[in-house]
Amino acid sequence: MKKYILVLLTVTASLVCLGLGSAAGQAVYHYGPEKVELTGVLMQKTFYGPPGYGEDPRHDRKEHVYILRLEKPIRVIAAARDSRNEGHDNVRELQVDDNGKMPLKSLLKKKVRVRGSLRSAEIGHDHTDVLITPEHIGQDNGRAPETAGSPEDIVRRYCSLDASGARLSSAAFKDISPLITWSEEPGWDASTVITGFKISDAAIRGDEARVTVQYHKLGEDSGGFRKEKGIEEVVFVLVRKEKGWQIREPLIHPHVDKAAMIQYYRGLQKDSPARRQELEGIIKKIEASSK
Repeated sequence: MKKYILVLLTVTASLVCLGLGSAAGQAVYHYGPEKVELTGVLMQKTFYGPPGYGEDPRHDRKEHVYILRLEKPIRVIAAARDSRNEGHDNVRELQVDDNGKMPLKSLLKKKVRVRGSLRSAEIGHDHTDVLITPEHIGQDNGRAPETAGSPEDIVRRYCSLDASGARLSSAAFKDISPLITWSEEPGWDASTVITGFKISDAAIRGDEARVTVQYHKLGEDSGGFRKEKGIEEVVFVLVRKEKGWQIREPLIHPHVDKAAMIQYYRGLQKDSPARRQELEGIIKKIEASSK
């Protein structure tokens, strides 16, 4: 079904919680029921609706929808057995499900923070590839995004950055460092290749919190990929600091999404032509691991 944009209201936006920029380095998010928190500018667009959804502009109804515009694109992935949702890269705009209970009109053209769950477009009234169903939306109060939010939010940002490959390069450590208490990481010679992760609710006791993450593993990579599918469970311990929550432990080796790991090796091939054939063998093993 074709869709046509009729009116575009352009507004500058920002995503303050995550994002690295390149396709392989985009922050990784998951569809519901997992909760996400995104920050951007709330805008409004008008699309053609039924009956033709743009194929008959003279008679098609016009639908006004709310859009969350992000400064940096994100990557949204579906679980292996999720037949309802589709994975998408370069997601920059998300339609906001309007249930009539959120103060969306009063927040137009403002920088907002939205907490809720993501879903794929399903019907003609869904005008972006990915939509967000909000549980809470409010004007962004300017808190430092790195440590603002719940313990689950901090762990989600950390795991998303890690999955995008941020911990494979010392240059990207600055994006991780506000979320953790340690000042530096070792030079990693091993990593786990994953297809996703699931975050549980935090157990908070005073100024300490514990958040359990279940990683969906494809295998281990230590100079050569070894297929090893399964679930790995890690309990992250956080402490409450003056500016918010930070992860205190454990310091685990990188857990990188399959696509980001392949992109990382593609980059190594360019930097090390002599290893091209060796690296291509590793790439092919990673590509075949999910079959």
